[in-house]
Amino acid sequence: MHSSWCSLLSVLVATATAQNQFVVRAPLGLASVPFAASSAADLDGDGDLDLIGWTGSAAPFTVRYLRNDGFDVFTDVTATHLPPLPTAALPALVRSVAFDADQDGDLDVMMSSYYTSLLLRNLGNGTFANATPALGSAAGGYTDLIAADLDHDGDTDVFAIGAILVNTPRIYVNNGSGVFAPFPPQFGPAVRAAAIADLDGDGRGDLVLADLTLRVLKRTATGYIDVSSAWVPAALGQSSFEVEAGDLDGDGRPDVVATFFQPPVTIVLRNTGTTLAPIATLPPPPAGVQALELFDCDSDGDRDLLRTGIGYLELFRNDGTGAMTPIPMPATTAQQPVPEPADLDGDGDIDVLVGTYPGPISWLWRNRHHDLVALPPQPGGVNTIEVACEPGYANAPRVFVLAVALLPLVQPLALPPFGLLAIDLAGPNFLVSGLVPTATGVAPTTFTVPPSAGLGGLTLYLQALVEHPQGLALTNGVRVVLP
Repeated sequence: MHSSWCSLLSVLVATATAQNQFVVRAPLGLASVPFAASSAADLDGDGDLDLIGWTGSAAPFTVRYLRNDGFDVFTDVTATHLPPLPTAALPALVRSVAFDADQDGDLDVMMSSYYTSLLLRNLGNGTFANATPALGSAAGGYTDLIAADLDHDGDTDVFAIGAILVNTPRIYVNNGSGVFAPFPPQFGPAVRAAAIADLDGDGRGDLVLADLTLRVLKRTATGYIDVSSAWVPAALGQSSFEVEAGDLDGDGRPDVVATFFQPPVTIVLRNTGTTLAPIATLPPPPAGVQALELFDCDSDGDRDLLRTGIGYLELFRNDGTGAMTPIPMPATTAQQPVPEPADLDGDGDIDVLVGTYPGPISWLWRNRHHDLVALPPQPGGVNTIEVACEPGYANAPRVFVLAVALLPLVQPLALPPFGLLAIDLAGPNFLVSGLVPTATGVAPTTFTVPPSAGLGGLTLYLQALVEHPQGLALTNGVRVVLP
């Protein structure tokens, strides 16, 4: 039907004004859901990342589950895919983490609120059953949940960070089938945050704790021993608030970033293999630091740093040695922004979902390192697609090829090293090539469908292959319904 649709489209590659790498742009169905804290994971096994977490702009806070269709649309399936669950009274201590608790190949979810914890068992098709009794203890009051194989027996355990004056740190030890034996380790009641990393290269995950000061606990065959005196420099700071670990200088060893209350600094520490050596102190934050996240924002192979606190979010680009440079980011007025870095649009780079308590919306900081966006149709059948690559920091023009097809793939097809193919190129399609200019990093591509063409209501699926410094990459797919 529409056998001659390709010949009816006129295409123009235009120019754009300079833009930043991240823009605030929420997919359909996401902006109206006020996540206070969330987990991004492929819960239904279809190749894209879904969202589950605590939502609300005022008590009571409820659990909601949004399924991603891979084309910028999220659908709320809470009523049909989740069992009845308790609500949460306070937003500050709501957390969630997705992991395969029972080793059956799909992702389960553990959630915590001020009063209780929950375990949701994935039934294999993206629907969940309440399996909270398998936790052994449903105590709540955790500021973070970290899923990792803490006892090195091949399954995933959970390290729960207790809120000061509410709960103490606790390890939920997995027996391999998703049944947990909780025990409170002797880590002290003042632990505010933790990172799990093999600092000494012995194959076991050590603990880096944000405590009254920074602490390092070495994992042994039988438990943990405190080796802070050897690993943590003297007079580093007091009352550590947040900590993250990851390889920042490309030497294969996890480095550490930590924040402190006194003095109020964020310090980058290089792992030498036997100690943590300070190499940089970041500019002071606007207010107290509530979260640190390490992820590769520009696909250059090293980890960059996201720092958040009351009313602000800051991103620092790593030069590959651990030196961090601030980059422009969208402003936020969120009282308690809770970031979730994840590739929500399936284009291979990391976006940032920002929970914005006290609501009423969620923001998606969309990463445009290589990206495709469909703008709203204009009168006269004018449709504009923006192809982006390195906006604001490109050092050369980038070639792109834009494909337009009539059908999506049922499930994205992995094409290493390019990424995920989302559209069906075996059927009718046409290709448009062009250059993303250095100055802007964005190439608006406009195609016009005359109203007289009789194609109103036709759905087109688009995706681009974009050149970038590391090679070629597929962008996300987008859906356009012709007016």
